[in-house]
Amino acid sequence: MIAFTAFTVQIKTAGAIAEKIKAKFPDTQICVGGPHVTAIPKESLEEFKAFDSVICGEGESAVCEIVSCLKEHKSISAIKGVITRELSMSPGISARILKICRSPHGKNLTFQNIPGLIPTGQN
Repeated sequence: MIAFTAFTVQIKTAGAIAEKIKAKFPDTQICVGGPHVTAIPKESLEEFKAFDSVICGEGESAVCEIVSCLKEHKSISAIKGVITRELSMSPGISARILKICRSPHGKNLTFQNIPGLIPTGQN
């Protein structure tokens, strides 16, 4: 497994490096985290085909869980904060976003119009 972290200004470079790695080692699992993909995880996976998964939010514990799952040949789709091509939104992500929206600090925030952020039916 290879993991990247990238801000928006770095995401295209990370994607290009990931493509070169995939070309030589197609079975290598590549995940990416950071502010850019946390904000738009679904779109990041669509744009950068070499990324296998996105880690939203803090990634330290998620990376450890991903490594454990890969060692045991298990799916990583159920890991909180991890978004894969099979599962467009991790179960914990939309709940965390809704909690922010419903808090006093987030009462004026609206996330409903951000594609891929809150799955249909969970708004």
